[in-house]
Amino acid sequence: MNARALIFLLLGVGNAFAQGFAGLGTDAEGFAVPEPGKRFEFPQDH
Repeated sequence: MNARALIFLLLGVGNAFAQGFAGLGTDAEGFAVPEPGKRFEFPQDH
């Protein structure tokens, strides 16, 4: 493998780790904090 290809490979790996997966790791505003003993209530159409 030549040096140029190795440099591009190493630069690409760093960017892959920096990204989240489907928004995980971001703040989730508008959701309730889970509490023990609380039942889930779904809409009737689900």
